[in-house]
Amino acid sequence: FSQATRPEVREELGGASVAELGKALGERWRAMGDEEKASWADKAAAEKVRFEAELKVYNEEHGDTVAQARAKERAEKRGQSGRSRSAPRRRSKEEVAAIEAIKAKLEKANGKLEEAKRREAKNIKTLSKLGAKRAAAQEADDSALLAQIDQLEGIERKEAAAIQEELEAARGRVQKY
Repeated sequence: FSQATRPEVREELGGASVAELGKALGERWRAMGDEEKASWADKAAAEKVRFEAELKVYNEEHGDTVAQARAKERAEKRGQSGRSRSAPRRRSKEEVAAIEAIKAKLEKANGKLEEAKRREAKNIKTLSKLGAKRAAAQEADDSALLAQIDQLEGIERKEAAAIQEELEAARGRVQKY
């Protein structure tokens, strides 16, 4: 498309710079309908097939182009068969399985950590309510209720200690993965 319409656009724009010319060509391309674009895409595909056929004949007669030969030399020096240095290495099935297993363990560890955090929040809320009830029982001078609150606070504090241990263990598992 660009090659075919560039001369016409250049005439219209006069002494336009390459950037201005490219911008105008891009605007024309975006303004085109899908049918017109499909026509140009078909022409480009046909041109590509023609070029590749001509290049194959040329390479058979004359060998690789200088660029192709250099690319092959670089690949051989790297010990690769065409993969660029920046391309990621494909993982083996075993590596992928190991990664998936680690992800599953991490999700499980995160789940346990979140559950422990929820239990900790509930425990803190319960202890706070017991503190408020303690103040009310002290005001009312209700020794029986104070004894019950003492007992419940003892249970909740033991639970808090157990939750803290769980949290530390869960954080350790998450960090491990």
